[in-house]
Amino acid sequence: LVGEILFAAIETHSTAIRATKPNQFNADALLAHIEGFTTLSNGVVKEVELRRDGVWGQRLIKDRAAVAEVMDGFMDRAPKEILAALPMQKSGSYSGGPKVPDMSRPADPEKSDRALSYARLVTGCRRFAAAGSFAASLKRADEEIANALKSYNEEIVRELRAASEEKRLNAEQFAAIATELTALLFSPEEGEFLRRRGRAALSSSMAA
Repeated sequence: LVGEILFAAIETHSTAIRATKPNQFNADALLAHIEGFTTLSNGVVKEVELRRDGVWGQRLIKDRAAVAEVMDGFMDRAPKEILAALPMQKSGSYSGGPKVPDMSRPADPEKSDRALSYARLVTGCRRFAAAGSFAASLKRADEEIANALKSYNEEIVRELRAASEEKRLNAEQFAAIATELTALLFSPEEGEFLRRRGRAALSSSMAA
């Protein structure tokens, strides 16, 4: 009876994770289900010493594989969704130069919200990825996002310093999003440091 109760709870979390839509989700709610699933499933394995070929063992293997597949999908999608909120374009007269932040239009609120949700998810999953069998996909996502965001941060500070009056407001919006993402994915201290750099760059631009 206790086993059935535990597995019912595990499968409730598993079902909720598998039902989550990748284009619209609450990161905190999803993380709560991931924490519940990994904590219970790993606890059951350690304490009950399940036989892999038993009925419960097979149920658990199936659930863990399904959850890992879903979370691999989220992790594979995370870099694209986060970077979609920070559009880039080729510079130069014939668009043949290096990529720079695209400030031709304001930030997209929907893309920004989704990027922040994915950033919260990636950060929150660092504690559970190994137990949830999606550590490899999380590591890939983390590295890709970190490299791209660090590069973007350098470029957006440069653009804030050189932005024309008509593009300054757009640049400030993208800098604010980059700052939030930096605080979530790296640390609040790095986010605050980027914020100060942005303010200094703006002051320099407006004084010029």
